[in-house]
Amino acid sequence: MIGTSLQVYPFASLPGYALPSVPRVLLNNEPVDQFFRMNDASVLGDCDESVWKLCQKVGWHEELRKLHEDIGGVSRDWDTEFINRESEESGKTAAEETVETLRKQLADELKLDKEEEDEMERLEKKENESRAPKEQNEALKESSEAHKEHDESSKDLAANESNNQPSAATKEKL
Repeated sequence: MIGTSLQVYPFASLPGYALPSVPRVLLNNEPVDQFFRMNDASVLGDCDESVWKLCQKVGWHEELRKLHEDIGGVSRDWDTEFINRESEESGKTAAEETVETLRKQLADELKLDKEEEDEMERLEKKENESRAPKEQNEALKESSEAHKEHDESSKDLAANESNNQPSAATKEKL
């Protein structure tokens, strides 16, 4: 069991399920009443440090380091060898390394956002450019029709003045 006061049930009853012949290990800041068997072991202190020491003793410390590197952003105060090595290699503390990693990740995300924004602007521009000739053609068509109507009206006025007779187009409109 790691880091528990064993006060909340049903979890608090779990240690009782282990057979009496099975060793139980508690990694915790303080002792817990339920760990009193002859083959029980209690390691008191910071849980992260206790897990680290245990992993070192059984030869799993490199695997634990790799897990922490893969997870990222996890405090590694318990791994003084790592902190010293990182500081020597880069001249930065572990916290500075974490901040730098997070800054790079954020910059990559912002870069992707900018690329997406640029792509949207390019598509909108392309759409507007393809729409513009259609709108221009429609505007020319409307302008042409307006000129025809104006020309017919002008002819009607001229005919009206010459013989007071409206043109055929004007008669249709009436």
